[in-house]
Parts: sequence; structure tokens; C-alpha cells
Amino acid sequence: MYKQWLLLPVLLLGAGCGLFRKKEESVKPWTTAIVGEVTSVHPNEGFILFRRYGPGDIPFDGLLSSRSPDGIRATGLTLSPETMGRFYTADFTKEAQIPREGDLVVLSRDLDDKQNEEVGP
Repeated sequence: MYKQWLLLPVLLLGAGCGLFRKKEESVKPWTTAIVGEVTSVHPNEGFILFRRYGPGDIPFDGLLSSRSPDGIRATGLTLSPETMGRFYTADFTKEAQIPREGDLVVLSRDLDDKQNEEVGP
């Protein structure tokens, strides 16, 4: 008889603390960082040259884009393997809005298992 009365509070506490609730899927966190500045634009060839801010290399994973300082214009970029010191090249489609000198180069990427890795300056 006492066992039934002891089991009831345990079940109520378990239900109240969320042991029996379904876990909700969480949205994967993303990080966005300014990684450089457009220094030269070559619209006929469809590429830009940009100067990297800070030390290290720019990772090839993630979404690279150029954005105007006022945030109105944005163009998707594809990082090219050609580099020279702190300068990188990136391709853009000729149909897209053409980046301009002085635009910011922004890297957005999924954190996944890299939550403690620094990105950008």
C-alpha cells in the first residue's frame, strides 16, 4: 500500500520536470563575420580582389558575399583558390549586382561542431 503512495509523487515530479516531453529540434546556429574589403572589381571577368581582415586563412566552407556599407546591395561570391598574402580572389556571376570597391566581404557559416572556433576579426 505504501509503495503505491511513494510511486505517485515520483511520477508527478518526473512529468513536471520534463522527463516525458518530446525534445524539440533546435535551429542550427550560424555565425556571420566581416572578413575583408573589396579592393578591386573586374566586372568583365566576373571576379573581385579583396583584402582579408585579421590573421589566418578564410575557410572555404560557408556562404561568402559582398555587401555595401549601407546594407542595400549584396552579391553572392565564390572563393577562388588564388591568394597573394592577405589578398584573395572571389568570383561572382555577371548577372548579379556588381560589387563595388569598398564593399565589405562577409562570411556566414553553420557552427555545427565548430562552436568555439573564431571567425573574422
